[in-house]
Amino acid sequence: MHWLRLPTAEPETYFISGADDCKAFVWGFAKETGDVRFEPLYHDGPVTHIASLYLEHNKWLIATAAEQTIALWSFNTLNTELVQKISNNNSYILGLSLFRMPKSEQFLLAYGNDKGNIYIWAQNKPLKVSSAEP
Repeated sequence: MHWLRLPTAEPETYFISGADDCKAFVWGFAKETGDVRFEPLYHDGPVTHIASLYLEHNKWLIATAAEQTIALWSFNTLNTELVQKISNNNSYILGLSLFRMPKSEQFLLAYGNDKGNIYIWAQNKPLKVSSAEP
């Protein structure tokens, strides 16, 4: 389970869960009304790692790992869209982190694998974020 953190002190209302049924779910809940909604994110294997990065205006970049593949998702509280898949051929993903370089808008994805390697992927073009506003 992973909370989608906000940069403010507001309580979080979204989180992500992953499981061995090849799905991750983005969950949203309203404490005042008790309403709960969820959206499945389909994968090719069990979801073992989850990370997120707040972008702006209730938009997040979400990374999920399933066996040898990382999926990057754009989430804006209304919908979730697959942005990219990264294959880590012949080795399993171990650990996953998304972060922004200090004093820049450069996003980095870091992960390790079962062969003892650490990979860092840098964003080389503007991130496509769903345009629908909440």
